[in-house]
Amino acid sequence: MYGQNNGGGQYLSLVISGAGKYLQWSKERLVNVAMKELRDLIPAAGKAKILHSLVIKEKRATFSPKPGIERIRPGAATSISNLFLAGDWTATGYPATIEGAVMSGNKAAGEAHSFMKQTDYV
Repeated sequence: MYGQNNGGGQYLSLVISGAGKYLQWSKERLVNVAMKELRDLIPAAGKAKILHSLVIKEKRATFSPKPGIERIRPGAATSISNLFLAGDWTATGYPATIEGAVMSGNKAAGEAHSFMKQTDYV
């Protein structure tokens, strides 16, 4: 990985979203379950030899909003005429994910462009 010759092997990345119930599981148990799932999906994976595994548990990786959160998420425009907000936490119609962050950046750029056109900056 990252430019190293691994002798023809492969690197796989597996993800469990909304995985709260798995947080207490050991690394070994998670790897074993993941490999079982992989072998069920791809039987040839049964011949694979695991040389290294890494388990990362990010408790806040899956966005779990509470009801009503949308009404308090700010939009891109603010009460300050030349200040615009962008981030996955703003009101985009998407959850606070990378996709939401991209939508937010696009909205903020659009607002900034409109502002610049109205004030003869463009």
